[in-house]
Amino acid sequence: MWRHTFPFTRIKTDRSFVAQLNSTPESQALIRAIIAIGEALQLDISAEGVENEQQARILTALGSGQVQGYYLGNPMPAEATQTLIEQQAAAPSESLI
Repeated sequence: MWRHTFPFTRIKTDRSFVAQLNSTPESQALIRAIIAIGEALQLDISAEGVENEQQARILTALGSGQVQGYYLGNPMPAEATQTLIEQQAAAPSESLI
């Protein structure tokens, strides 16, 4: 069986689709299609630009394996990121999604 390999392991859904997720059915259809392609090719799928809980929940329900955006946290320096990771590992809390 022929199997094509790709020089990438992830498909990232652009924030422009995520931003319109709640307002246009076309954005949700495109995200569904992107997720289906990723699953068919056994690639990880992530969505960028998630700014609210509703977007995070919809993306998770559609099958986006990972989400990123201001809903989950603001950009920060590497040192602050390491501190946050250590704090969360010491005292795990509820999921944001």
